[in-house]
Parts: sequence; C-alpha cells; structure tokens
Amino acid sequence: MTVLVRGDSMTTRVFLSFTIMLVLIAPPVSAQQPYVLGAEDIIEVGVYGQPDLTRVVTVLPDGSIALPLVGTIGAGGLSVDDLTRELVRAYSLYIRNPQVSIAVKEFRKISVSVLGQVVRPGIYALRPGATVLEALSAAGGLTEMASVTEARLVRASGENQPLPLEDLLVRQDMQYNVALQPGDTLLVPEELNSRFFVLGDVGRPGVYVLRGDVSVLQALAMAGGPMQRGVATPTTIHIVRRSGAPPQLPAAVGKVEKLPNNGMLISLNLQAVIQRGDLSRDMLVQPGDILVVPQTGLVNVSSVASILAGLALFFR
Repeated sequence: MTVLVRGDSMTTRVFLSFTIMLVLIAPPVSAQQPYVLGAEDIIEVGVYGQPDLTRVVTVLPDGSIALPLVGTIGAGGLSVDDLTRELVRAYSLYIRNPQVSIAVKEFRKISVSVLGQVVRPGIYALRPGATVLEALSAAGGLTEMASVTEARLVRASGENQPLPLEDLLVRQDMQYNVALQPGDTLLVPEELNSRFFVLGDVGRPGVYVLRGDVSVLQALAMAGGPMQRGVATPTTIHIVRRSGAPPQLPAAVGKVEKLPNNGMLISLNLQAVIQRGDLSRDMLVQPGDILVVPQTGLVNVSSVASILAGLALFFR
C-alpha cells in the first residue's frame, strides 16, 4: 500500500508515518472499548459441564439469539460481559451456579464508503470500530492528487465534519484517527494547488500535475508545444499567477503586471531567454499557474478576467 502526497519529501514522510501507524495503532477490537454485539455477529455459547447446551448462533436482525432451555435472549446492544451476566441469570432457573462462556467466532462487518482521491474508491466492509487509517489502507491509500487538508468525514447521520489528514498522517495526531460507524463516508477531494494549466495555441491544452520543479519551457513541452507553423518557441508566453512575490525579470526578458486580489500577469519572452542562452531566466511553474500561449502573442490584464472566469466554471 502506498500513500502519495505532492512533493518528494512529503511523500516519504507521509508513507513512513502511515505505514508505522498502521502497524502500531490498529489494535484488535479487544484492545479498544468493549465490543457491542449486533446483527450478523456469530458467537459460541457454552455452559461448563453441560456440553449439550453448547451452541454456535448468529445474532438475528432483531438482536436476538435462540438457545436451549432459556429460549430467545436479546443480545444486540450488549457487550460479551453483559450478555454473559444475562445468560447466567437465565440459566440459573435451570442449573445451579451455571458458568457461562461466550466467544465471538466471527465479527460482523460495517459498510464504509471511501471516495475521491484514493487508489481504489468504493464501499468497504470493515471490522466494527475500524478507524480512518484502516479505511484509507483498504482503499489503497491516497493518490498523488489527494488534498490532505480538505478531506471530510460524512457520518451516516448526515453530520459533515473536516478530517485533517495532514495532521493525522504527517504529525501523527491520533485524535483524528476516529472510529468509523456503519454508513460513514470518507471524502478525499483533489488538491487543486498541485496542478497548473496550459491554455491557448498548444498541441494539448489542459490541466497538468505539478511534480517537482517544472520550468515554463518544460510545461510548454508537456502540452505538446506551440502550434504556430515554423515557430519552435512562441515569442511570448503569459503566466497568470494568483499569489506570491513577483519575479525579478530584466526588461528584455519579460514584465509583470498587477492583477486584482494580489494576482499578477507575467509576460515572458522565451525567445529572448533562449537567444541569450540564459536558461536560468526560464521561470519555474508554481502551483495553480495558468500558462497562456496566444495566437496573436498578446494577452492583457483585461483579458485575464475571462480566463479565470472560465476556469472557475469548469473546476467549481
């Protein structure tokens, strides 16, 4: 099982943390709070010295079990100790000082959905008391696109609560490794900030995953390169960046214009970069960057609003 999060160092930390925690903190049911019996549990009931009374029974949907001598007994909602005391009282009507033993032969399963950015999204049958980590493990772990800051736990009751996976997986804050209940859903959304966009006059415009350091020229190559006939590199590529410090660019290489909400429009003269032989001027793409290769070679501040509006409609 592999857990991936954007960035090599983060990937290693999360993988190690997740693996260690699965080994150390997934105790059997008996090590947690007393197990409560319910429908579909299979138990063996015995009375010392009375082998003919031993039965292996399944708890019925109404929570009852049927046993010789005592008949129908309510088991659902009781712990093993509680049911043992109940059966001692019942058998005491027929046997002096009965010694009753109960063993859970097979635990019922709870149904939990794990959806979104996991390797195998779906519905899983888990042991009662299974935790968030166990559910994620059953689903194969997180994908590289998973958001570890925006996951949600939706209870069967309808309660919708945040699930900070970064705190759980990286900081090992076990208060978030909560026990799941039947019908719960884990939702792991996509991390939008691990992507960048290449739009305009390129071979494959679209959304790309940002893995490590990617320069503007590399991003352009990932998108199939420019479509202008006879042109190996477009004269200018425009980068819409929504936050961060503006890059320091010589006038011959590019310029930076301010956008609303602390954004910026960076116009980079790639031909000037290549002709000067100074590839250090080939900027690194940042999470959420929008790279635009226009047919006309011109993108201005007023046209950025329509670009952002279109992306907002597509990814909301």
